Amino acid sequence: MRALILTLFLSCLAALAQAESWPSRPIKLVVGTASGGGPDAIARVIAARMAERLGQSVVIELKPGGSGQIASEFVATSPADGYTWLLTTTMIQSIIPQLKKQLPYDPVKDFDPVSLIGTTANVLVIGKHLGVSNASQFVALVKSKPGKMTFGSAGVGSPAHLAGELFASSVGVPMTHISYKGATQALTDIAGGQVDMIITSPSAAKTLSQGGKVLILATTGLKRDPTNPQLQPLSEVLPSFEITQWWGVMIRSGTPKDISDRIYTELVATLKEPKIREQLAAQGGIAQPMESAAFGQFIQKERNRYAEIMRTANMSADSL
Repeated sequence: MRALILTLFLSCLAALAQAESWPSRPIKLVVGTASGGGPDAIARVIAARMAERLGQSVVIELKPGGSGQIASEFVATSPADGYTWLLTTTMIQSIIPQLKKQLPYDPVKDFDPVSLIGTTANVLVIGKHLGVSNASQFVALVKSKPGKMTFGSAGVGSPAHLAGELFASSVGVPMTHISYKGATQALTDIAGGQVDMIITSPSAAKTLSQGGKVLILATTGLKRDPTNPQLQPLSEVLPSFEITQWWGVMIRSGTPKDISDRIYTELVATLKEPKIREQLAAQGGIAQPMESAAFGQFIQKERNRYAEIMRTANMSADSL
């Protein structure tokens, strides 16, 4: 019995010492996309300031592939010591678990939520060949041509795919999904008149829109987007329509509470800084720090919402 008590006492001392000395070496912020993408840009904004606050380097580690599955598995199999963070996204935590029932990690049990970083409303983009100039006209056009209109996406199961399916069900008529390897290819065909619409990020649509080759009709948040105040919310035409993308930070489950609390405290403080909020806004994001428990509930709510979109669209698990 004395040996057991001594062992537990020493374990507690070791955990306390670890928490007090953390961080004593560089931290990895793992991103599941390639360099230059939206998540990479968001991660770099956060990492630079967190490094200053923690007094230790926060290194971006890109692990693209599998729509974030490779990055997730890497973090899930890393030690629970606070030195490996996951930049989680809508795709990683809300969509992949619905489409892939056989994952090499448990999306719930293997991670602890730290905080939401922020959200971004997408935009509804159409081709000029359609001859309409606002969201109301476009919805009326789609309704008048059931089954004949098309929408593009960056791949089966991508956020743009699910956004298009939600749009079709909200309008109340079937539409044909055209899958591409990326949003840029889809937008090029929309500009050329081969595809009718896509719901994608503002940054993806910006270049072709500024060149006058496509039209951005609306944003997809419930309220007017402060980063695109000139655009009406699609919910003004289709009540309750909402689809946004989000980013957050998660860590390996079992990380000592003192360490996870420190990460949370510094991340929230970072997200409240005006300069950081401005940098996120430049990437189309709105900073929205969130308590860890609330972030976990938010993720589950998002999973349920995307699961319902998939059921309505008759998308089965492992169709990605």
